[in-house]
Amino acid sequence: MPPRQTPTSSSAPAVLQSPDLVQCLCAYQDGAHLDFLPFRHLRVSPCVRSNPAIPIGDLEHIHAVVQPWLAIYGLCRLTLLTAWKPALTRTLLLHAAFVGDVSELECLLASLPVATETTSLLDELAHVAASQGHLFVLDVLERQDKYGGHSAHTLQVAAFAGQLFVLQRFATASDTTKSLPLFGPHVLEWAAAGGDLTVVEWLVTTQMGGGGVSSPAIVLAASHGHCHVIEWFVKHNHTQGNLSEAVAGAAANGHLACVQYLYDRGSKCPTFGLEMAAANGHMAVVHYLIASGWGGSTIMAAYLAQKNDHSEVVQCLSDGPVIRSNS
Repeated sequence: MPPRQTPTSSSAPAVLQSPDLVQCLCAYQDGAHLDFLPFRHLRVSPCVRSNPAIPIGDLEHIHAVVQPWLAIYGLCRLTLLTAWKPALTRTLLLHAAFVGDVSELECLLASLPVATETTSLLDELAHVAASQGHLFVLDVLERQDKYGGHSAHTLQVAAFAGQLFVLQRFATASDTTKSLPLFGPHVLEWAAAGGDLTVVEWLVTTQMGGGGVSSPAIVLAASHGHCHVIEWFVKHNHTQGNLSEAVAGAAANGHLACVQYLYDRGSKCPTFGLEMAAANGHMAVVHYLIASGWGGSTIMAAYLAQKNDHSEVVQCLSDGPVIRSNS
């Protein structure tokens, strides 16, 4: 057996000056294990009830960090991770709901302190799960003591995301006295905004969308550029009344195909539609409206385009006759 070497007086400083050791010491100054460092700045934007779209970009970024970490460490370090940074609990729960990882979800829910207020958090998880069609996650949430039940917004999120199976699950629930009132016109409106025609057809034909097609549903379909949805509404005579607001919504967001389709059927664009198209720099829409015999004022449209540095739109408006408002 070789003789044991005694550290020299110079070896200790050499170890302490090691770049690798210094890096580890600096990383641990706030109590973070090395594998926790990628989680330092992870966050998810809040899910807003006025908007059925969930923060997909945030959640995809989080998944790119969490998934490799779980593949290495599994669930055993989750509670240690959230103890180090409690704010991560919401982030990781939303990740579990987003990817449909029931094991991660149940582990995190079980680790929550008893006194934790979870009503709004569970609502958020339901919205995210519904948007991705994860029925098993919804089942887990329904078993939580503090969960107050699904809201109409959960269905609106599912409709916007085109998750027909989620909607059908609620429509055929064992206790429809709670689930059926969650349906209605707003669910159809957000389905039209999402553009999934299968969901739109199902809501209309089953009358789960309120028994008719409201004007906001058509406006939202046009505003999001879903011409195929508008065509279906027209084909099945669900477009009673003036569709000028739908034209304006399509124009404001630059959806030329929707503007053309509605124009071909006699609808016209109100002045504010041209103004918003100009303000947002939608040159093709502005050119089409002017070329189609625009009869309204162009003064404000030119002003807004110039204010937002859309010089080509200003040029298009100035090439045609400058039409002033009657006022």
